[in-house]
Amino acid sequence: MTRNITLAIDPEVLDRVRVIAVERKTTVNALVREYLEGLATESDRMAEARRRLLHSDEMIDVIAERVGYADPTAFIRMFRREHGKTPAAWRREHARSG
Repeated sequence: MTRNITLAIDPEVLDRVRVIAVERKTTVNALVREYLEGLATESDRMAEARRRLLHSDEMIDVIAERVGYADPTAFIRMFRREHGKTPAAWRREHARSG
């Protein structure tokens, strides 16, 4: 999963992450893992998912992976439980309301 995430990171951001990794004497993969572990609470993960739904055109399965779900179906199920609708429906509703 980490490899897929680093491939999807904007090249400029990835360059900065590499610099931070060198400064901290660690790897990019370790920093990505640390970031994902930092999203450990469901509320944090859902907040990040909502942010991505509002401010990106990323596909739902990509958002699911980026907030720490290996299985997009599990993400959709959890999102629906928390918000009463699927991520796609939530995105459509909130895109209209601004």
